[in-house]
Amino acid sequence: MSTTFSVIVPIYKVEKYLNKCIDSILKQTFQDFELILVDDGSPDKCGEICDYYSKNDSRVIVIHQKNSGLSAARNAGIKCASGEYVIFLDGDDYWSPANGLEQVLNANLKTDVIIFGMSLYYEGKNKYFLDWPSEETTDCINDLPKERMLECLLTHGYYTSSACNKLVKRSLLEHKNFRFKEHVTSEDIEWSAQLLLNAKSFSISSVPLYVYRQRKGSISKEIKLKNIVDLRNNIESCVLLSNNSPFNKDFLFIYWNYMAYQYGTFLLSCAFVNKQNRHQVNAILNDMKQYVWLLKYHLNKKVYLLWKVNSYFGYKTLCKICWLYAKFRHS
Repeated sequence: MSTTFSVIVPIYKVEKYLNKCIDSILKQTFQDFELILVDDGSPDKCGEICDYYSKNDSRVIVIHQKNSGLSAARNAGIKCASGEYVIFLDGDDYWSPANGLEQVLNANLKTDVIIFGMSLYYEGKNKYFLDWPSEETTDCINDLPKERMLECLLTHGYYTSSACNKLVKRSLLEHKNFRFKEHVTSEDIEWSAQLLLNAKSFSISSVPLYVYRQRKGSISKEIKLKNIVDLRNNIESCVLLSNNSPFNKDFLFIYWNYMAYQYGTFLLSCAFVNKQNRHQVNAILNDMKQYVWLLKYHLNKKVYLLWKVNSYFGYKTLCKICWLYAKFRHS
């Protein structure tokens, strides 16, 4: 019997946070969902916690697998899913408010992709940050034609590479055989690029359902040489995706704006890698100069600043300023 939502939670070394994560889902006022917990070979008590919830709630499905990474865990969840929509939540994050899922559903946004809000929770400071539009604004955005809507979402940073603030129709995933690329980091970039290229309809909800915990030691906070290599490879793959697409210039303009933001992320991320890998990172930066043309697609203000610096002072200075920014952030 099918259900409305399949909630997929990949789990690895998040014992401290897992109960809050799972409880925030099970306590949602909208109850028509299945919760798929994927224990990715976690060496702590995460597996036991998952089994406990499964025994006490029939909606909870547990998958135990050997450690294979975030993408493989998500893919295992997709394979098991039966809901009309698929939604992801990382094991150290949570949902709030308790009626958030119901609010998203009540908006009656029957599109291939529904985007909702994500607030940042700074664990050490016990502070939240949210930059998301009101219901009045999202209603206006949803009235726009598809290409104009996506342009608006990218301009204001509402369409990001994150897989966790999107409800996606499972039929789209199955028809296109969408899966996350395994054994890489920043896997969400190509995933969200594929959605842009293949989804027929998008909408945005004003509900800030997802709470993204900012903590030391999380996968997304450790920038290593592999992260840079994977970012480079993802950008190159996404450029190739568009080269083989049948879309018109107006849509490609939108797609390049999405990729320009990822390129800017790459430039800034390079500056955060430790000094021991500086030589290798510089070599990658030199190679990626071939894609600096992406910055001319600068609907987003942050990308616009990078484009301005490159236009006036050149690529080498752009990279140096990114490094200085990183040094300032770490001070």
